[in-house]
Amino acid sequence: MLLELLRRAGAAANFLDKGAAPADIRDFVKRYAPDLLFLSCTMNECAPAAVELVCGLRIDSPDLTIICGGRGGLADGSELLKAGASEICETRSDVRRAVRLYALRRAASRTAGLGRQHFRDKGQTTNAAPDAV
Repeated sequence: MLLELLRRAGAAANFLDKGAAPADIRDFVKRYAPDLLFLSCTMNECAPAAVELVCGLRIDSPDLTIICGGRGGLADGSELLKAGASEICETRSDVRRAVRLYALRRAASRTAGLGRQHFRDKGQTTNAAPDAV
């Protein structure tokens, strides 16, 4: 469901099979450099492997936003956060909210960057906001 929502919103979205090895997931992230990664850990006994994967992903891609969920993710949420998860979501509504907030932050940072770039292109060297120039 989330995958379809992202695709409808114009995002390039991929689903890696539940049987994907951690090394394959890390390779995928290195190759395609996504902005967001959603990890669902449905079984408590898999939580340590999820923690290890998140830790490795954080090392490989420090700016990657990692959103975790699932029963195992909720049970070991504090460890996932320590490993580098950006957020632990309990419900679908939590995931939708996290995606919306990410999109808003990204749009705001891009807008701020465009404003600064516009003034550089016009020959001004200030980093001040447009209202302050």
